[in-house]
Amino acid sequence: DGIITREDVHAAAAPAAPAPETAPAPAQAAPEAPAAVVASDSARETRIPVKGVRKAIAQAMVGSAFTAPHVTEFVTVDVTRTMKLVAELKEDKDMAGVRVNPLLIIAKALLVAIKRNP
Repeated sequence: DGIITREDVHAAAAPAAPAPETAPAPAQAAPEAPAAVVASDSARETRIPVKGVRKAIAQAMVGSAFTAPHVTEFVTVDVTRTMKLVAELKEDKDMAGVRVNPLLIIAKALLVAIKRNP
């Protein structure tokens, strides 16, 4: 009925243990595709060559890393007044139970600005 149980997982994992012993046999049976599956020393890692749409996507992503402009910008902001407000709000009895931090103040300022300038 489409539900994977713990027994299903254990049953599927059990044949995986002798896989290193059987891995060389298919490679000998099909010499026309020697690089189809490359198994490492451990049975946990199997490398399958990328082809088709995934290969095209991977090439496009690698290409964009070298062709797209990369920009980093640093902005220095004086948050002294914000931190004073945070300290005052933490001491305020009306704000008891509210986790007051600078992000809360910035979020509130952003919401006020969006409301004023839709």
